[in-house]
Amino acid sequence: STGAEVTGLDFSANSLRYARDKALAAGLDIEYIHTDYLEYKTDKRFDLILMIMCDFCALSPTQRAGLLAKFRSPLPLALFAGGLWMFRRLAPHFEDFV
Repeated sequence: STGAEVTGLDFSANSLRYARDKALAAGLDIEYIHTDYLEYKTDKRFDLILMIMCDFCALSPTQRAGLLAKFRSPLPLALFAGGLWMFRRLAPHFEDFV
């Protein structure tokens, strides 16, 4: 065990079922939440938020701007002070997304 608390979000019940099965087989205690991360609200705070599978690239410009605004606010959504938000992108320039 790494001592990390892990929470996974996905709007796909099938993806969550797959993830739960893999976590159980590996002996990992992970909380999974069936939701759209664009609408997700929580009082929990995280050290790291990681978006995988190039999700950011698939968002519309309006969705990207809304998601970025959540992290640019004085009290970033769901991040502890000094927390990181990491995501994969495909474009050579970040400005292509905002």
